[in-house]
Amino acid sequence: MPITLDTPLSLYSIVAAYIIAFIPHNQKYRLINGTIGFDNVNPRDTDKETLIKRGMSAELAAKAERMTGAHRNGNEVFPLWAAAVLVGNQAGIEQSKLNILSLVFVASRLVFNYIYINQTTKRVALLRCSFVSYNHISKQTRRVVNQYVYQILMAVVKIMKHFRSLGDRIEARREILTQYCEA
Repeated sequence: MPITLDTPLSLYSIVAAYIIAFIPHNQKYRLINGTIGFDNVNPRDTDKETLIKRGMSAELAAKAERMTGAHRNGNEVFPLWAAAVLVGNQAGIEQSKLNILSLVFVASRLVFNYIYINQTTKRVALLRCSFVSYNHISKQTRRVVNQYVYQILMAVVKIMKHFRSLGDRIEARREILTQYCEA
């Protein structure tokens, strides 16, 4: 089967987003192991102050702390992204559009992590924030995003109605069986 934009490639972005969320985590432990050595007795004791006490430079300890922040941010956004992709595919949104949005999301997560980890000034931090800020994208892009969010929400409502009607049917059948068994 040839791979085209109409192939459901957006589903692979779920795996990619999960892996990308853990890249900063792995970078942090490589940084610690390469400088002061990883403490396997206290593996979670890697906050900035502890790393400085153990002999890491303040600059590298701050970078390790930002790596933790990037990792946590990836974990926070992952469930929302996975749900959006799954619902978008279930709702029947055009595969080519889902694939393009997924590619943009994965690429933006890579850029976001890079900026987050390497920021050292407030100006660069502002760049990171504006990079992902909804208010800084063009009106046309915002319109497209709003359209997809609306379609996804309508699909969720449709799925919820389906499950509600399914639940009503199960309840009705349970009542019939209860009446039959009591008779």
